[in-house]
Amino acid sequence: MAGDPSRPPVLTFPTKSKITRPTGVELFNQRAALARSKKESSKPKREDDTTTLEKVLKIDNILALPNGERRDLLKGSSVSIIHFGDFIEEIPLRLLLATSPFVRKMYEENTDIEHLQIPNELNKGAILALVRWLKRICYSGAAPVPVTRDIYQDLSTIRVGEYLGMKFYVQRIANHWWRILNRDHPQFAWATAIEKIAQDDQDRFFQCICHRFAYVLYSGEVESKDLPPYRAYMLAHPRIAARVQEIYEHIDEKQRQKEENRSWEEPF
Repeated sequence: MAGDPSRPPVLTFPTKSKITRPTGVELFNQRAALARSKKESSKPKREDDTTTLEKVLKIDNILALPNGERRDLLKGSSVSIIHFGDFIEEIPLRLLLATSPFVRKMYEENTDIEHLQIPNELNKGAILALVRWLKRICYSGAAPVPVTRDIYQDLSTIRVGEYLGMKFYVQRIANHWWRILNRDHPQFAWATAIEKIAQDDQDRFFQCICHRFAYVLYSGEVESKDLPPYRAYMLAHPRIAARVQEIYEHIDEKQRQKEENRSWEEPF
């Protein structure tokens, strides 16, 4: 009898069943739609997460954040870093927004950032080093950008940081090399690295190394026996030689004026 609790329910099945498999095109469309839905759900949208994003956009120094808040910057969608037309690394969008005023400006104009094109003239190794440092400090200690002691690598990292508006994070490296260049005897290897990186002769590190060469040559710190290597280097690097010559002549002119003024002050 129907509804009799003493009897088990009777399950009925259709007499014939036909399983239809999706075609290749249908399967591709299904997978593409699933991928899009996952991507859309992971994006940090203003309307869905306004409070969090407003907080991210106001961060001045991620090194000062608690560990948990830094880890939160790894959540959400990622941006592909492109250099010379090639993909080189991914980085969470939140992390970029928290550290790069350049990317913040991009985000204000278009919230759907999927790629970040880095100028070809910037060094790939330095790009990777800075991006990986940013991700590393989100799950480990808040250590500053490391100084590698390789002037070419370090100055390249400074240039990448400045391009992204992250001067605050690379300033420590700049200070390190500024002290060395102004304190120690100038090295040819330093000058060569700086010449490669400097965009023009007004670059502060290019000016600094040329001033140091001019000063040690004018002051007599370079002995006569050591002059031939200097001449050979300057012949091989005319850009540096031209600036050193200008500075040398300027120092000489100032010294002459100083001596002339002193001679007028001496009593008869």
